[in-house]
Formats: sequence, structure tokens, C-alpha cells
Amino acid sequence: SMAQDYFLIWEPRDIVGGDFFWLHHSRSGHYIIVGDCTGHGVPGAFMTLIACGLLDRHLRSLEEPSPKLLLELLHRDLKTILGQDQDLEGETDDGLDAGVCFISPAERKLVFAGAHLSLWQAHDGTIDEIRGDRAGIGYRRVPLGMNFSNTILVLAEGESYYMTTDGLIEQIGCETHRAYGRKRFIEVIARHR
Repeated sequence: SMAQDYFLIWEPRDIVGGDFFWLHHSRSGHYIIVGDCTGHGVPGAFMTLIACGLLDRHLRSLEEPSPKLLLELLHRDLKTILGQDQDLEGETDDGLDAGVCFISPAERKLVFAGAHLSLWQAHDGTIDEIRGDRAGIGYRRVPLGMNFSNTILVLAEGESYYMTTDGLIEQIGCETHRAYGRKRFIEVIARHR
């Protein structure tokens, strides 16, 4: 099995939108992907369709598992499809933030790459943020040949890992009408992990 204990919170604002999650089983392990495309509602959903189509294509053809390579291919293709590879000025500047984890049960390791999205690791009573690269995917200002980076983690008993889009972090609520925030997110992970 992929993990002994896991959960998903899926509370979309609209029937269709820009956030998505993706699970993919390969010969040597499992991909877990979280994405946040620009836009809400139908415009966000349209971007999600494009991103998921590209993900499907590349996940089927990748010979060796590599989250960073998956992000690089997605970035290159998305820029090209949207015509955002020509110059820095134009009518559109769309893209997405994404986090990609590849879990290898046989090697007991997790490989993470992020495009403006982090992985959170809970272990030994602490919560660590493993930051992705500061660049998003597909945007005009990000070079076509952008290189993302892999972080390799050795899996150990008692550890937990979390990914979230900013849909949770920036959620406005309560009487104060303030954002949920990173600090509260970390506190909730620590209390309920």
C-alpha cells in the first residue's frame, strides 16, 4: 500500500476550479501531486484541464521517476501551448503552482519537487517546511529552460508529510475576516498529526 494513514481535504469554492490533486502508480512507486492553477471557476478549470492532460502524457512516458523533470516538462509544454514562450509581454500570463512527491516503497524514500509550493514534514515533535523552487510553472517571467530541484528524504517510522495549496493558507474566515495563515496551519498539523 502507498501509506498506512492518509487523508484528503477537498472543499472547492466552485463546482469547477483551479486546484487539483493527482495520484499515479508507476512500476517503482507512487506519485502524489497537488496543483493550483491561475483563476477560479471556469477559467481555473480550463487551466486544470490543460495541466492534467500534460501530466497524464508525461507520467505515462517518463522512464525514470523524477519530480523535478516532471515539473520541467510541464513548464516547457504549458508555456508553449499558451504562447507564453515568445516574450514577456502579452495578453495572458497563466500557469500553476505544484508540488510533486514520488514515493519509492522499496527504497523507503520520498523525492519532492515544488514549483512555488512546499512539502511539510512532521517528525520528532517538530514541523519542517521543505520549500519548493520559487518559480511557478508556465508563467512568462519564468525562463523556458527553468531547472527545478529534487529533495530526497529517507522515510522513517512516525513521520508524516503534508501538501496544501494556498487555498487553505489564504482562506478568509472567522469574525476577524483574516486569512487562516501558515502559523495556524502548522499548529493544526502539530496538534493532530
